[in-house]
Amino acid sequence: MSVHRIDDESAFRALGKFAVYLRAFPKSYEKAVAGGLNIVGAKARKDVINVLSERYWASKGKINSRVEVFRARARRLSFLIAGKGRALTLGSFRTVPTTVTDKRGRARQGVMAAVLRENAPKLIQGGFLGKGLIFKRVGEERLPIRALYGPTLVGYFANEENLEPIKEGIAANMDEAMEKAATKELKKLGMI
Repeated sequence: MSVHRIDDESAFRALGKFAVYLRAFPKSYEKAVAGGLNIVGAKARKDVINVLSERYWASKGKINSRVEVFRARARRLSFLIAGKGRALTLGSFRTVPTTVTDKRGRARQGVMAAVLRENAPKLIQGGFLGKGLIFKRVGEERLPIRALYGPTLVGYFANEENLEPIKEGIAANMDEAMEKAATKELKKLGMI
């Protein structure tokens, strides 16, 4: 979904006044850059989860289970925020079992489901709840049935416009995070 790589020049700028001291110690320099990226990555992950929970009816815990961060390392100065696993089941969103009367006056079972917060719940005719999932019959017979799934949450960020607030947050937090990581490394070296 989002990759933030940092090259040597931008790391030098982000580390500010500490970069000059850390350049003499290449391993500490790389550790400081990786540490700063990981701090920013953790904040960006929280931002992603907050944006998704404002848009979808899924709980933050469910969203959290589908968002993964690959942390920066000393030899790989980049972090990646990615979606993992399958799409959430429709039962993970806002659902209400309901009974609907058809044209002939017969009561029919159904489920009202809403995925997006801005949309009203829609009726899934013939849908039913079972073990936390929403199922719908495929044929007229008793079987087969199939489980219904919602959208992939991280697919929301396929559009670049939706990524802009996350990128702005990364840019805003970068200097502070790099300074914090550089101070930590300089303390380890005994220079502060």
